[in-house]
Amino acid sequence: MYLDMNNTYSVEPRFGARYTPVPKHTFALAGGLYSQMIPRSFYFIRTLTPQGEIELSNKKLGFMKSAHADFSYSWSFAPDWNFKAEAYYQWLYNIPVKNDPNETYTILQAGGAGENVIMREGNLVNKGTGKNYGIEFSIEKFMSKNYYLLFNSTLYRSTYTNGFNKKEWSTVFDGKYLFNLASGYELTLKKGWTLFADIKGSLAGGTRYTPVFEEESKQQHRLVYDNSRINELQVRYYFRTDLRIGYRKNRKRFTDELAIDLQNVTNRKNIYGLSFDLNKGTYSEMLLQGFMPMVTYRVNFSL
Repeated sequence: MYLDMNNTYSVEPRFGARYTPVPKHTFALAGGLYSQMIPRSFYFIRTLTPQGEIELSNKKLGFMKSAHADFSYSWSFAPDWNFKAEAYYQWLYNIPVKNDPNETYTILQAGGAGENVIMREGNLVNKGTGKNYGIEFSIEKFMSKNYYLLFNSTLYRSTYTNGFNKKEWSTVFDGKYLFNLASGYELTLKKGWTLFADIKGSLAGGTRYTPVFEEESKQQHRLVYDNSRINELQVRYYFRTDLRIGYRKNRKRFTDELAIDLQNVTNRKNIYGLSFDLNKGTYSEMLLQGFMPMVTYRVNFSL
């Protein structure tokens, strides 16, 4: 990769290997280096120098970089069934952070945890680091005998530093666990009719946030964060289940499908974001959509 605006470049070697010692058992190893530009608008932030001059303090920022390593084991333990275990590690470096040892800002968290915009910052340097690592287990039943199943579980961590010292904090995305389940059943009837039902669900640890000094924030009418507790608190866990029931009719030149989608069938009030009300001195929650039924009709044509 090459960015001619500031003569920044990156070379990214990658590799992958797969080994099957006996049928139904496969080991795989992969790794490589990856680079990414920061959001383009960051390069053109104008800041004021101590001498009173205006400069583009971020113009010389280089690419954010990461080194990936992934090891997996796959076992086809029965017809149409597969088990997979995977361990991964991602080391992030050259991450833009504030050019101040006492600051905790990192671009790794920009736009996260329900934010609708990415707040731009000036005076950044490529000194920050980060880590994402975890283990993942999956069990999959491919479509046969009228049904399929996929279960996935992940235990992980996501942390960062400002690069000036060894102090490490959780990122806002450090929920620590994630579970997903998807399953479905199809019943084939006469004359091309098929009844089907699908269910999927997710359970995940909540995003993290830094608490504010409530009284100081009310008095100063601005958010005063407790920077000794960076991302120490966590909103409640995320849970959602969707159910879909319908029919499919195979015709000569097209297939039509009618389904009822029961989204978030448990009416779980999941949190989209958290804000602090300076007038009331309390936190308020921004919630995602609760239970929502929806009817869909789809026609697929064949040529």
